[in-house]
Amino acid sequence: MAVTKIARALVALSLISSTVAVANSTEHNELKRHTFGGKIAVGNVELKSSPDEDYTNFYSYYNYKLNQTLSLEVGLNFGFDASDWECEDFDNGFTCRDRNDSMFGIGADELEVTSLVLAGKAAIPLSKRNSLYAKLGANIYDYEILRDDRLLLEDSGTGVYLEAGWQYAWDFGLGMDAGVQYFDMGDLDSVTFGVGVNYQF
Repeated sequence: MAVTKIARALVALSLISSTVAVANSTEHNELKRHTFGGKIAVGNVELKSSPDEDYTNFYSYYNYKLNQTLSLEVGLNFGFDASDWECEDFDNGFTCRDRNDSMFGIGADELEVTSLVLAGKAAIPLSKRNSLYAKLGANIYDYEILRDDRLLLEDSGTGVYLEAGWQYAWDFGLGMDAGVQYFDMGDLDSVTFGVGVNYQF
């Protein structure tokens, strides 16, 4: 199963990063243990075997560093469908309408997702400021799928959260990152690419 292979790869990545971090420990500055950050991501969401739908999510988090390599993270994720708008130019101006009137093949027109994330993070330093990272954890999710503000489908539970990407940190604490996020939410799965900023102290 793809998720199992990804999980095994993240564990291997964590072990490798621990070795690299020990070897390069003399190159690092004072450890900044606390990080607050956020990112915006876009991608696709799929319900069971339905066609993918456009999707956007906002992720904010607090990260506590155990050492230069390993961290613990708690985050909040808010996701929603990315509507497909069609605009036409008329003499008296533009008129726009939402074309997203049949999401997931069930006639839905709105998706709302909320997740609480608990994860571990491993980083592989590439230089003083650059590193690759991977996160593995759980997301406690709740989502609703609606049509004209009427509930069609809802679910809540716990699923897998994965993220991998690149990050850059300046000496004064500001940082940025870019990565791919995967949320397993039972019958609903999302894969997005996001960019974000953070502050370490």
